[in-house]
Amino acid sequence: MLCVGFTSLSLFGQTCYTSAQLGGCETMEFSLNGGPLVGFIYEQGDCGGCWASDVFVIVEDQSGTCVFYEGYNNCGTTAPEGCAYQGAWGPDAGGDYSGESDLTGLLNGDDVWDFTVTNSYTGGYTPAYTFYTDPDGVDNCTTVAPTGDCDDVDADDICDDVDDCVGAYDDCGVCNGPGEIYACGCSEIPAGDCDCNGNQLDALGVCGGSCGADINANGLCDDSEISGCTDPTGCNYDPTATLSDGTCDYSCCPGPGCCHDGTVWNLEFQQCVIQDPAFLNDPGEIAELNPCYYDTDENGIVDVNDMLNLLSVFGSSCE
Repeated sequence: MLCVGFTSLSLFGQTCYTSAQLGGCETMEFSLNGGPLVGFIYEQGDCGGCWASDVFVIVEDQSGTCVFYEGYNNCGTTAPEGCAYQGAWGPDAGGDYSGESDLTGLLNGDDVWDFTVTNSYTGGYTPAYTFYTDPDGVDNCTTVAPTGDCDDVDADDICDDVDDCVGAYDDCGVCNGPGEIYACGCSEIPAGDCDCNGNQLDALGVCGGSCGADINANGLCDDSEISGCTDPTGCNYDPTATLSDGTCDYSCCPGPGCCHDGTVWNLEFQQCVIQDPAFLNDPGEIAELNPCYYDTDENGIVDVNDMLNLLSVFGSSCE
């Protein structure tokens, strides 16, 4: 049969590569950094008669000089002239296989080596291959797929059917996502918070503030309030006090404590004045009687009882 190799873009300088399942005579290319240890893992999949030695591997240095080749060549692939055969991998038997080879003298130090791997089994099965120079990196291998044999819309050399993201990851780690478009970049402000730093509004409505309470809602935090008498008519009125503590004293004289019933202390005039004056008008204006002044029984209306009350004190002096 005619064997055709499909190659992927050469990937440079990592320590582990694994293949998507390669069909007969399909080829992948990649570059491994390191050595002299080279590990090889072969997974036969559904192929009961496949052998690990059915893989054909050519290794070259960065100058293009072939270092060695390995495996059976059933696809007519030709190793470069002067390239030595190295029987390092794969038993002549079926089944999965894994092994490591010390290729001192062939792969040395931290150089970069170009691998060309071909599945030389032509029976229609598609085993998978993994090559590595660092055993600790096997769990994070980069997948390499043969180009021309699968869809690769984003041209990242990973077949779309095994690609975690066909496209590109945004700054939030979302495949083909919109990016940092939200209030907090990758997300909105969390419920109950007032910013992206996990802060909440305090009692004064300040984001991230330290005020725990403002009981009287005067815009001052309770722990910074000045307690005292806030009633200007109190004998001990404190003009600097912002929170009434119930200590106002009205017994001083002269002051509110000197006023008779029905009168109140006037701070401006520093004397007692009628709480409900007899007239509502200012001096010199047309007289306007105040009904509340004459409602002596405080029943809300001036009636006969109020007239009788007034008559009962007719002629008396006011002390």
